[in-house]
Amino acid sequence: MKEPETMRELHRIRAEHYKKTKNMSFNEFIMDIRKDAQKALMTIREMRKKNYLKSE
Repeated sequence: MKEPETMRELHRIRAEHYKKTKNMSFNEFIMDIRKDAQKALMTIREMRKKNYLKSE
């Protein structure tokens, strides 16, 4: 997910996230967070492969 460019976009993203998670159980919510973290990690790995990010 790319970084929001405006406050309006940030508020839209937060509202979408709230709608998505408001009826989730705690375990579903944690699993959703883990899934998002895994996606972010995969994105970072792909960017490193393409030399967009330097490995530490």
